[in-house]
Amino acid sequence: MGCREDSPTAGSTSMGGATSSCANTASPSPPGTRSPPSYRFLGGRKLLEVGAGTGLWAGLLSAAGASVTAVDNQSWNADAHKLMEFEYGKFYPVERLDGLEAVRRYVDHHALMLCWPDYDASWAGGVLEAFPGDRILYIGEGESGCTGDDRFHELLDGWLESEVVEIPQWDGVHDDLYLYAREASCTRGRR
Repeated sequence: MGCREDSPTAGSTSMGGATSSCANTASPSPPGTRSPPSYRFLGGRKLLEVGAGTGLWAGLLSAAGASVTAVDNQSWNADAHKLMEFEYGKFYPVERLDGLEAVRRYVDHHALMLCWPDYDASWAGGVLEAFPGDRILYIGEGESGCTGDDRFHELLDGWLESEVVEIPQWDGVHDDLYLYAREASCTRGRR
């Protein structure tokens, strides 16, 4: 199954010289990304990045001062993962761990980051549903794009969208960083 037909990135996308179909390859943000999004949104919370790939965003946020744990079950296209590590290196230590297991193990992490969750897989919705924290950082194309299945986006409807941050992008990709907070945390200031 491919991207949604009306997605601006339906089909193949050129990514820095490599061609990848967003239907079967986890796609991080461009390797030239130099500065992280503002991590003030985290408010000192520990961040768990699920589906971290080679750890690009975890590395950027850690360098900015955030406390980050990065995990990825590495079940997505193994050849693409190896190619990315070969071409760009490993940006941050990534623990090989399933997302649901990570949410259960790292209960002291009250912020969750998901970068390019699969459109045609349900893991991101399951992780989001099990996550007990109060901050979400999501990199993707939004509800009508190539990232996150319908259930994932329905679950995000229960969160307050705090900000949408433009980020550097691959050619032909239209992703942003979406920051969400649980509505109750906006008044309680939970950490």
